[in-house]
Amino acid sequence: MESLGIRFSINDIFMYCVSGIVCSICGFFLIHDVQNFRFDMSFERLSFFLTWPAFIIFIIVNYTLGLLLSTLSASLFGKQLMGKIKYFSIKNIDKTVSQFAYERFLELFQEDFYHIFDKEKDMRLITSTVESKAANSYNTAFVFLTIYGTCRNICIIFFITGIVTIIMNVTQLLYWIFGLAMILFSWLSLRGYIRFHEYYISHIISAYVSINANRKLIKTEKKCIQAERICI
Repeated sequence: MESLGIRFSINDIFMYCVSGIVCSICGFFLIHDVQNFRFDMSFERLSFFLTWPAFIIFIIVNYTLGLLLSTLSASLFGKQLMGKIKYFSIKNIDKTVSQFAYERFLELFQEDFYHIFDKEKDMRLITSTVESKAANSYNTAFVFLTIYGTCRNICIIFFITGIVTIIMNVTQLLYWIFGLAMILFSWLSLRGYIRFHEYYISHIISAYVSINANRKLIKTEKKCIQAERICI
């Protein structure tokens, strides 16, 4: 339970709260005039959130916003929409690990579940197995999950901010620069999403192979001990 609480806190802080706060900041810049933006006036307004009640409300609102944003980004990057585009989907699981590890993974999966591995449907089964049998490995994988989820959310935020900024201020160079910078950051966040998603999958598969390798080694040792006893 303690480790579960740590994972929950990390996921809440980065995937939801941070995403919500980034979304609020971008929304603030969209509402206000970038050319006439003054930090001193903004800090005066932000001083309101130094009180505990206002700070708690601020966190709750941004957490909820981040949760809704995470649901939206998961749908956009799911197989219903962007998942159909090869660049945005992680269907080639065999490319994230070595050929030996992937072939061994398929062999062990079929031995355990008497079923041929389905990339689209059986990944959750592998994740649950690793979570129950190798908590430390799953904790590491969960960090990758949190990072790629946060990158996915921020990618959506920056992209929408950049597009809306350019559309609302087509004739002004400063807004074009700001909008294009947001789109660039969105692309970098997308790259982070793809990279850490691959890290997550490869770590889960590697952990599954390691678990079963140790289990098969133990079985082999037991068979040798039994054979020695029979000979004696």
